Amino acid sequence: MFLDDTIVKKVKPDPFDRLFNYSRIIVFLVPFALYLTSLNLGFVYFDDDVLVLENQAKLSNASNLGMLFTTDVFLGHTVPYYRPLLNVALMLGAQLGGTSPMVYHLISLLIHCLSCVSLLWLLTLLGFSKSKSLIGALLFSLHPLIANAVFWIPALNDLLITLFAILAFASFLQFIREKSWRFFFLHILFFTCAFFSKESAIALPLLFIFYILINKIQIIDRYKITLYISWLMIILLWFLLRNSSTGTLQGDEQGLGAIIKNLPMLPEIVARFFLPFDLAVMPVFSLFYTLSGLIIILAFVAMMVFTRKQNTTTVFLGLAWFLAFIIPNMFIRMFNAGDSYDYLEHRACLPSVGLLLMLLVICPEAWVDLKKKQIRVILAILLIILGFFSLLQERKYKDGEAFWGSVLKVSPDRAWFHHFYGRYQFKQENFVKFEEQLLEAVRLKEYGTFYYNLGMIELMKKKNLEGAFSYFTKAISLGETKPDVMKNFVNLCLESGIAISKTGDYAKASERVEIALKYDPSNPVAMMNLALFSINLGNHPKAVSLWKKVIQTDPSVASAYKNLALYYTNNTNLKDSASYFENQYLKYNKN
Repeated sequence: MFLDDTIVKKVKPDPFDRLFNYSRIIVFLVPFALYLTSLNLGFVYFDDDVLVLENQAKLSNASNLGMLFTTDVFLGHTVPYYRPLLNVALMLGAQLGGTSPMVYHLISLLIHCLSCVSLLWLLTLLGFSKSKSLIGALLFSLHPLIANAVFWIPALNDLLITLFAILAFASFLQFIREKSWRFFFLHILFFTCAFFSKESAIALPLLFIFYILINKIQIIDRYKITLYISWLMIILLWFLLRNSSTGTLQGDEQGLGAIIKNLPMLPEIVARFFLPFDLAVMPVFSLFYTLSGLIIILAFVAMMVFTRKQNTTTVFLGLAWFLAFIIPNMFIRMFNAGDSYDYLEHRACLPSVGLLLMLLVICPEAWVDLKKKQIRVILAILLIILGFFSLLQERKYKDGEAFWGSVLKVSPDRAWFHHFYGRYQFKQENFVKFEEQLLEAVRLKEYGTFYYNLGMIELMKKKNLEGAFSYFTKAISLGETKPDVMKNFVNLCLESGIAISKTGDYAKASERVEIALKYDPSNPVAMMNLALFSINLGNHPKAVSLWKKVIQTDPSVASAYKNLALYYTNNTNLKDSASYFENQYLKYNKN
């Protein structure tokens, strides 16, 4: 029996089902097209000049690849930040474009676009509909808060950990569901890359365990034991490499006390996620954003209680995700907090994924039905608005002048912002503006660094030794005692002491050199000069004592033997004179 052809109706394909087939391409191309103008951005001279320009010699030599895994983020051993994959990406940029900022911005843009595609995969795995997953990935791709990480080159480490954390979580879900070893190896690869991108990846295994627990998945089986052992091995390797490659922070507050003082960061990031308009590139805590964030949090809790959403596990996952990746950024409170930035918005890149998860859960499915024309119009308007404000944010990263100008426009009363702007002017060899900004910084708050830099201007550009000495002394009294500072101060004391001696004031010259010896007691040059000044002051025994001390400190200083030989000759002690001259002076001064 055959069906009547008049009864059978052909089902017309839904054009939006085809749209979802190209969702990955859409999610990649939309942010790429919008942020393509970011390739014209320059360096803003806030860490990017150090990471790229000052380290260019090392980055441009591919044979230094191994060194990137045995040094800190600045390719030294002084700070506790271990981000080798950031430097690998910068090395790639150095190989392709040298010091051209374009190639580094291109790498950042590509990493962000890949993160958006990866997020689409993760949202689908978490059970969100095709519409919600697509819309969620697009919102993330154009969000002005996340855009900060795209525009600032050093934030590439945040883009990298965002990419690898999302991929690690997605492959983790695939592995525990399908028991496929292909996804196991992918997961381990992404997990490892996340750790070598940024330290906050330490939250990843906790987040995986949390997901297993809230979804009541069997916590122990042979697959998961393999996972746990693999995690421990990777973490141990990372810890050993990091521990041997980095230094420790000096002066900054760390631990629970820092987290408590940084608590306003939580509601402020929430507020800036939902109110992403005219964002500051260097935000400071403000009552408006703190209260706005708290109100949004309370509104969200009330909505969850009264609407009784079913998908609460994803809400808890989103909350855990947000806290797990934002709290590590709160672990350190800078020593100059209150006179500088309180936090940096690019650090919200990965935590924002958690906020997005919670937002998608409470959003009714009817609001994201792309088959409805009005929904498509609203979504297009929303994306245009987000893209517009992201492009406004992009203008602040055009160059150092635009960047620091926007910072000072928002927070002109922060002393360190004037110092940073002055440092940028110094790099541009505009020493007049450098000094102006330092003097303004000192007016707002006295820090040793400010006075030290003012001293360097007096020393290097004005050749004013006494002015430099005054500023250096003030800097040291305020605790600016880093090795390079003390080395320059000792040299200044010697140079100014010699200059003073030429005026005949040997007493003041001696005082100046004695200051150098206070900070560098074994400095032979200082002892030799002080001995000379002592001779001119008639204090011969002190000069003799100093020459002997020079010989004890550095036996190769031939002039010390010669002076002792001449001294004993003139004082009729020919035996001692012959000993210093024949056995020692001739030995070290054969010419």
